[in-house]
Amino acid sequence: MLFKRLGPDFYFGVTTTKSSFKNSKYNDIISTYNLHVAGNECKFYTLNSSEDFKTTPCDESLAYAKKFGVAYRGHNLFWPANSPSWFKTYSDDIEVTKKYILDYIVKVLDHYKDEESILYWDVINESVCDNSTINNIYLRTGSNNSNEFLGWDTYTEDIFKIAREHTNSNVKLFYNDFNAENNNGYFNGKTGAVYNYIKSMKSKDVPIDGVGLQMHISCNYYPNYKQLYSLISKYEDINVEVHVTEIDVSMKNCETHEQQRKLYLDVFKACFDHPNCKVFTVWGAYDTESWLGGEYVPLPFDSDMYPKDIYFDMLNYVLEKLPSDATYPTPTSTVRPTINNSNNYNYIIEPNTFIINANWDNWSWDYESFDFDDDGNAVIVLTEAKYGALSLHRKNGNVFNERFIHFKMKLNNSYPVKVIVHSTLNEWITLKTIENVEINKFEDYIIEVPFNEKNNYNKISIQNSNGKSITITINDFYTADEINEDSSSYPILESTEYYSTSEVHSTSRTISTSKTTTVIPKTTTIAMTTTSITTTTNSSTVVPPTTVQNQSPTEDPELQNGTNDIKRIHFVLITITFIINTILNI
Repeated sequence: MLFKRLGPDFYFGVTTTKSSFKNSKYNDIISTYNLHVAGNECKFYTLNSSEDFKTTPCDESLAYAKKFGVAYRGHNLFWPANSPSWFKTYSDDIEVTKKYILDYIVKVLDHYKDEESILYWDVINESVCDNSTINNIYLRTGSNNSNEFLGWDTYTEDIFKIAREHTNSNVKLFYNDFNAENNNGYFNGKTGAVYNYIKSMKSKDVPIDGVGLQMHISCNYYPNYKQLYSLISKYEDINVEVHVTEIDVSMKNCETHEQQRKLYLDVFKACFDHPNCKVFTVWGAYDTESWLGGEYVPLPFDSDMYPKDIYFDMLNYVLEKLPSDATYPTPTSTVRPTINNSNNYNYIIEPNTFIINANWDNWSWDYESFDFDDDGNAVIVLTEAKYGALSLHRKNGNVFNERFIHFKMKLNNSYPVKVIVHSTLNEWITLKTIENVEINKFEDYIIEVPFNEKNNYNKISIQNSNGKSITITINDFYTADEINEDSSSYPILESTEYYSTSEVHSTSRTISTSKTTTVIPKTTTIAMTTTSITTTTNSSTVVPPTTVQNQSPTEDPELQNGTNDIKRIHFVLITITFIINTILNI
């Protein structure tokens, strides 16, 4: 890609999340990067969530990177503040604890030793305490509620040395931390502590190759270009490579979007310009995937997976490095499509996306497996002798009230299931019991969510009613203010620019969406009790499968196209491909 061509040893990275691997728009985003990092799939609390050691999540993350032919960063081997819960009380004997951790690290590294795409390992993550200063360095001995590593004073030396013994010489070993980026130019706090911590390890011949500066910043706490460039130079003086490993820029403390853009570009420029900064990695593919929450819009791609001007700012800066006589198209941002969304559709599982919408969390319980099939349907197998459920929770404090729920569902047997909504106070209401269905046949369901005058709802569950093993297959799952019996045509204003060597293509089209549904009046008002709620009327309707075939509700006023629509982000790939070809021909 372009970044790699202009900086042969520079990587433009992104974290990946297994639950999104089948989503085509997600794959388009990921394809613009040349280094992957697993968000959680390779951590101790994932590989050893119980005492059974399983590398499957990390294996799948690495295989995903190989699919794109990109480099990979292992993240991470030891994170003292985030052990799995069972390990926090594993042993009172520090020697037993020490042996377990070192054996675990050896197992991980031996398993991946022959993987040529793994170029970096974050060996230790966030061991320096936040209250450390340049002259007083304190190391973590556990989480806020545990001290399982208390007494292991040499864990830095021990872990890095064993990591070096079990990795190939080309793999670089990193220490990774936050608030160590010379924020606001203040070096004497944690920034200086991390620097001196690494410097002291280097003086002891501990094999640390580099430092990862996470860069979780906002407009009140950040390094400017000069401050970051200076810090990278200080590390260069002690032969320590620098990577920006987890950047996101929260709007929480920014007044304008232009401030956010400037922070992103300053950090990117300082890293890209300095020969000792080799990697710039974004912590999340798109806004609602961010650990901060989508409301802080912290990433270069928005919640609908469209690139923002932040992304193009970085791309344009790299384009400026091309030879003066090179010819190339100038990238510009796309114009996002718009549709009429007067009924405020809110997708939970959208056809052809292969993911749960990032605004919802999977809170399902008592299930054997949960995945998406080749048709993009969510498939959950509920456990025998349990009363498990497919349960989806609205993220980041978002709620709903007095709406309609729609989904297409089939069951592998005729056992009953209940459709339940949960309030923010953990109260619940059974909206409908679905029973005596035709086995393995999709049916459309439209169910009313009655008005709750006391509090709002934040979770929807489809629960096993009799404890028998049951497979639920579901898709086209959304809520809406109203579902009307009409035929609608949504005008899509789409002016997307695609680059070629000779022309710019502009497209404009209209999609007609016919939908026939049953109108259900919103008349039922309920009051919550502390345990359950019932209504005097059951305002739910089963709609035959043929009546909602082409319905296209969306999360926001902009269209989420899925695999059937032209993907705006392809112009980025076309641009990059053309520019690389231009450079190769210079």
